[in-house]
Amino acid sequence: MSQQPSPVHARLTARLCLRAPTAADLDALFEIYADPATQRFNPAGPLTSHEAAGHLLWRWQLHWAQHGFGMWVVCRREAPEQVLGFGGLSWREYGDTRRLNLGFRLRPSAWGQGLATELGQAALALAFEELDQAAVYALVRPDNLPSRKTLAKLGLQPVGELQDFPWLSPSSVYCLARASQQLPVAMSSAPALAINAAQRVARPQTMRSKQLA
Repeated sequence: MSQQPSPVHARLTARLCLRAPTAADLDALFEIYADPATQRFNPAGPLTSHEAAGHLLWRWQLHWAQHGFGMWVVCRREAPEQVLGFGGLSWREYGDTRRLNLGFRLRPSAWGQGLATELGQAALALAFEELDQAAVYALVRPDNLPSRKTLAKLGLQPVGELQDFPWLSPSSVYCLARASQQLPVAMSSAPALAINAAQRVARPQTMRSKQLA
């Protein structure tokens, strides 16, 4: 039986404090995920109730309990009581394969300042240097240009598509492999996930985690 990693509850970057979510973050989570601006590219649309926000928060906390890492609460170092958004790493189903997913969602007031890139850099360092993972993936809608630009800055490259919403065009799959790993190569288009099966990330025994990028 593999050993679970030690909890990575909080860390600091140049400007950000990144910590595990608590029940006290429920109102901020609802404010951000119920905002049409932050959900513009999410086919599921904004959250409509605190109950839905509570369920999402519960899933994040369960992921932390099972794996010792997960979605962070994003705050400025000088104002840790003010929640700017949420982001980080979580396990997510990509078709029939479970992959380590990078996601982020920030308040509009936090956009355009490079904070998502700074958050992503911390997440990649966690994935490769501490969790010893072979690759990090992200799932983004094709028209979400801001998120695509952020992923490109972080070094992630488009490697395929995933038909995650059957009534819409496929979402784009991005990936960054560890320096010692070769970047997966796209093989085909939707509905199948176009990623080389030989580069699959090891699948842990856990619940499905929702992607947030």
